[in-house]
Formats: sequence, C-alpha cells, structure tokens
Amino acid sequence: MNEVTVRNLEVIENEIIQLKEQTARNIIMIGQALIEAKNQLNHGEWGTWLEEKFDFTQRTANKFMQLATTFNVSNSNSLSNLGQTKLFLLMDIADENRDIFLEENDVETMTTRELKQKINNFKNVSNELERDYNVYDVNISELKEFPNHEKYFPNIVGQEYIKFLRSIEDVGVVEPIVITQDKIIVSGHQRVRACKDLGIEIIPAYYFYYDKTKNDSYEKELFSWFCSGNCMRGQMEYYREAKKHLDKMK
Repeated sequence: MNEVTVRNLEVIENEIIQLKEQTARNIIMIGQALIEAKNQLNHGEWGTWLEEKFDFTQRTANKFMQLATTFNVSNSNSLSNLGQTKLFLLMDIADENRDIFLEENDVETMTTRELKQKINNFKNVSNELERDYNVYDVNISELKEFPNHEKYFPNIVGQEYIKFLRSIEDVGVVEPIVITQDKIIVSGHQRVRACKDLGIEIIPAYYFYYDKTKNDSYEKELFSWFCSGNCMRGQMEYYREAKKHLDKMK
C-alpha cells in the first residue's frame, strides 16, 4: 500500500514564492499548493499567513484556488503563455464551452480589453441563437451604451430634439429599443436619452438576435443592427459613413 507524502508548510511556502510571477502552468500549481497549505493551517491563521508569506489577500488566494479547480496542469499547455488576468477572465466561460472558445480565438495575442469583449460576445451568442419576439420592460439604469455610438450617430439637438422629447412625453416609447443579453443598447440611443431627460425609468425592449446562418461574425451582425437601428431622419450621411466601417468588418 502506497504511503501519502505530506509536505511540510515551509516547503509549500518556498514553492509558491518561486511560482508566483510565472506562466499558466505555474499559476495553476500555485492554486493547488494553496489548497494543500490551507488544509494544514489552523482556523484563523489563513489570512495572516497569506499576507505575511506572499503579500496575498484572501480574495487573491481564492482566485488561485478556483483556477486550480477549474483548470488542471495537464491542459495548461493550451494556456501556456497566459497570465493571471486572462485566466481569471476565461473562468467566466462555462466549462463545456471553454475549449470551443479557445479554439475559435487567439487569446494569447488579445489585449485584456479585447478578451473581455470577446467573452461577452461569446456568452451572448449562446443566449441569442433562438429569436425571442417578446417585448420586455427594462430598467433604464441597467442599460449600457454601444461603444463609440456618438462617433457614428451624434445626438439630435435643438428644436428637433425638443419635438422628439414631446412625442415621447405624449405617447411614450412606441418602438421598443434593441439590446443584447448583457444590456448593451444596439438601437434606440435617442429614445433612451429622451427617457432619461424626462425621468422615465422603464423602457420597452427586444433582445438582439444573432442569425448564424448569414455567416457573418457576431460583431459584424451586431454593428449592422446598430447602423440600421440608429439612423434617424436627416442622418443618412452618418449612416453611409457607418456602413463603410461595416463593409470592412469580417
């Protein structure tokens, strides 16, 4: 019968210090070592030990341990050059979908910001494969603006905006806005803006539907909806400029 070797705490401490600043494989090994060490410490010692030995907070340690339970050393080759931040972001993808995401995306060359957006889009796709024709009442405070939307379609101003405000005040929002699952406004920025100015807290909304049969990327189809849904009267010139950007997208 094989004996289980229990390493002493000092050996574990030295291992964590050596691994601390290194690659995905080592980050996962740190998590495994922390799990091992926590089991040897007495109640109440954990936080102090982390701070004194490694300048870790308990929150940081929990992330490392969660990484160790989410990934394992045997699959760390596919994550070889990723740092802590990217690994933590990848944990936000369901286990059954993570390998698909890694196959479809060159995570190593992405910036952290690009990876966040790709993950959001990837998660949205899984929720938007079936069209939902229902209209939902959405709290305006939860909505997020489409990135750089004013670059393509500036806010309407002056008398035109005053008339627009009055129409919303008189009859409400007749045409629902379109939003993604994570509450990004795809079309309807002016309606949302008017509701905010009028103190209206709830707005009707459809959820964006990604039609994979068109063979366009999620990003391109999303931007296509953005272009067609935000062009107001007198803004055809802005639409043409936005369309040029759309035509360059893959």
